[in-house]
Amino acid sequence: MNAFTRVIDDEIASYLKQNDSTIQYTFDSYENINDNNRVLFEKLNTRLLNLGAAVKREFTKSKDGERK
Repeated sequence: MNAFTRVIDDEIASYLKQNDSTIQYTFDSYENINDNNRVLFEKLNTRLLNLGAAVKREFTKSKDGERK
């Protein structure tokens, strides 16, 4: 790789889409969650995760800015 190619690669990298998967959300990341919702979530979460090893929990954020 010559110096010219290296400069081009560095410039291109700045325009590539950044991966948001490095952001880690938790249950506490969500606003307007009260104690009743948390208890319900924990019970449902436990039951769902016990369905099998392939079941996983992933907190995400929707594209419009609201968490889902």
